[in-house]
Amino acid sequence: SVNGYRPGTHYRHYKGGQYVIVALANSCSGPVVVYRSDKGECWLRPQEDFESWVDVGGQRLRRFALEAG
Repeated sequence: SVNGYRPGTHYRHYKGGQYVIVALANSCSGPVVVYRSDKGECWLRPQEDFESWVDVGGQRLRRFALEAG
C-alpha cells in the first residue's frame, strides 16, 4: 500500500458519496488512486488531490475521509 491506502478501504467524499479504493498506481505525473463509487463508477485521481483539503462553509475538510470500519 502507498501511504496506508489499501484496496477495499472505504472513504467518504466531502459531498457525501461513498467510495472504495480499487488500486494504487503510478503515472508519468506521479501516484494515482483508483476508486469506485457505491454506484459502480470507477474514478482515477492523483494521490495529491485525493489527500487534499477543501473549504466548505468556512470549515476545512478532507476531500476524502477514511470511513470508520
